[in-house]
Amino acid sequence: MLVSRCLLVVCLTSVIAGCVLTDATLEIGYTAAQASRGPLAAIPPARVEIGAIEDRRPERDKIGYKRHGLSDQWKTAKMTTKKAVPEIVREALAIELTKNGHSVGGLGDDLILSGEVTDFWCDIRPGVYAWEFVASTELDLTLADRKAGSTLYRRTYRGYHRDTVVHAALASAWERVMNKALEEMMREIGTDVSLAQAASRSRSK
Repeated sequence: MLVSRCLLVVCLTSVIAGCVLTDATLEIGYTAAQASRGPLAAIPPARVEIGAIEDRRPERDKIGYKRHGLSDQWKTAKMTTKKAVPEIVREALAIELTKNGHSVGGLGDDLILSGEVTDFWCDIRPGVYAWEFVASTELDLTLADRKAGSTLYRRTYRGYHRDTVVHAALASAWERVMNKALEEMMREIGTDVSLAQAASRSRSK
């Protein structure tokens, strides 16, 4: 029995170590099921163009590192996303607008949403028995009136989520925490009354 347990521990340790040493490509995205109707649904339907979503993150080739310890010297592999981060954010904005009764793209757009992604990062804080996963997102979003060529509203939106898991080997842990941080940021956008009011004022002119 003792030998069997020792072999099991060795096998699990090998699997975890192998996963920690391997780069991971994560499936990150926002879905229609996560979106909900909010203040934007209370204003007249608008046609919105999603303009440039710039990537202003310090490290644009990754969204985090796998690591064995707290020190940067223990970084073992990097995490990337299947889709480019600006594309992930663009699709999330389109889903949020559509869920709230607005059209995205096409001729005669009334409004333009553009932004800069300044944070989209997942990190881990190793512990003795569990690992704490921490993810954060940040988007500087601008709403503009196409016809007037003027800025209607500007705000920085953030998302943050953390979770504790026993095994850090599963890519699903990184995906789950990162997706929750993205969802939190989109919820902040979707519940922003001032954003809806700015869009409504433009339509009433």
